[in-house]
Amino acid sequence: MKTDRGKAVRGKGGRSQNARFVSSITAILKHQNDLAAIPATDEQLAQIWPPWNALPAEMLPEEKRWTLTAFFCDRDHSPDRSQRREHLAKLKQRFAYLPLNSSEYSQALKMAHAWATLTKFVQTTVQLHKTLVEAQLDYSTFDNVLTGRVAIYRVVKEFEITQPGLLQRSAPTLADVQHLQQRYSAYLRAREDAIALLQPLVFLPSLHAQQPLPFEEQAFGLPHPPGKFPRHIYIARLAAFGKFTSEHLDEFMTKDFLKLSRAQKDEFCNEYHHPAKGRQGKYVFLAVWLADNAPLFNAFKLTWSDILAAVKKHFNHNSPEGYRDCPDGPENLKVFWKEHEGKLWPGQPRRIMPPTGRPQTNKARSFPDFLLTPLPFVRSARKG
Repeated sequence: MKTDRGKAVRGKGGRSQNARFVSSITAILKHQNDLAAIPATDEQLAQIWPPWNALPAEMLPEEKRWTLTAFFCDRDHSPDRSQRREHLAKLKQRFAYLPLNSSEYSQALKMAHAWATLTKFVQTTVQLHKTLVEAQLDYSTFDNVLTGRVAIYRVVKEFEITQPGLLQRSAPTLADVQHLQQRYSAYLRAREDAIALLQPLVFLPSLHAQQPLPFEEQAFGLPHPPGKFPRHIYIARLAAFGKFTSEHLDEFMTKDFLKLSRAQKDEFCNEYHHPAKGRQGKYVFLAVWLADNAPLFNAFKLTWSDILAAVKKHFNHNSPEGYRDCPDGPENLKVFWKEHEGKLWPGQPRRIMPPTGRPQTNKARSFPDFLLTPLPFVRSARKG
């Protein structure tokens, strides 16, 4: 009995010791999580930027982050591990406060990582893809639409007017990083909104197949066409307006067109030569254009009167067919746009938010309208 009682005591002591150990680990993890949740400060960023910029420019942002926090362990056998150790050793000779606490500096390091990633995106977009992006501003191809690169390019053009030199800063503040993130997000959402409005004009409900299509007959591209939209009609409609990648069109005509049935060939030719169906009506492309340029209207605090003045410069009698009408007053324009907002994005923040209050009489806001995107799908339909 004594022996059994002793075992019981020892058993309870072991469980108690385990509980204390688990409690200690839990407390440590909670402390680390609490530290990691604390918002970043400018003081933290000021400590991060000197060693961050001292590391090689070709290093990936995540590698810099690992290096500055001594993110090494025995299980790390990656090829860059020893190189990161070497970089940290050199940095510690210059910056005595390294390595940084990965939990305490978690949010600040995220901001540094975000800045480095977006500015690198700026660099590759402007240096390598500028021509392609500029062509995409009016959806030059609608089977392979760019969104992220168009968005960051438009941020660059806006900052040239509103924030010159911002993207070249080597030690940006929190406000700088947040501003870049917000403007990129705004332009990215604007392009996605515009695509959502443009898609129904391409993928007409009346042209959807009645039954599910075999995979090889389904349209595909970016943005993703509906599953019941025939590929040959999709290609014909885009090609007629010069919005289908030439390489893809050549491939289709040489490999796939001859495989179509006689009825499908007729459908292709009809849509290729007479694709106006579904693009007729009042203000057909106006909502698309407004959605794409909403970030500019908001950034420059334009009123509905200011926005209407910009609209009239583009949607007038000198414009191509389909662009020659616009609402005759700011209130009508406001109603037109809010109908689209309420239908497509119910319960979400307004896309266009003019300043509140009574505007000053005859005082229009100056606005660099060259920042506006071109009219989408401008090219007239083919004839003959």
